[in-house]
Amino acid sequence: KKEGKEYQYKTGINNAKHDIRLSEKYISLPKKTRETWKTEKQLHSEAQKDPRYDDFKKRIVESHPQGKFQPTPDGAVYSKAHGGYIAIEVTTRNYKEIDIQQKQEFAKMFLSGYEQL
Repeated sequence: KKEGKEYQYKTGINNAKHDIRLSEKYISLPKKTRETWKTEKQLHSEAQKDPRYDDFKKRIVESHPQGKFQPTPDGAVYSKAHGGYIAIEVTTRNYKEIDIQQKQEFAKMFLSGYEQL
């Protein structure tokens, strides 16, 4: 098994601008900070193991007009200033306010902060 393969990003042509901005953010971080990076898949996997996850999911689904559940941010890095991991989220013009709020709620529940790009 290759290191990091389990939580790698999946991308597609429709997500090119989003993925480029996320890559630029990652590259702009100091090496020490990059080494703490957690992917969206990794964050989701960790959150699912949290005892609060099921109630969180129920609340988020009920609060979304279409019952959509996509709260996991693009990534997260450790922040000494925040005393834990902060979410990193790249938003595009396709993002609705309710979708951004889901990401912020995830960060509030499972992380120590939120940064929107």
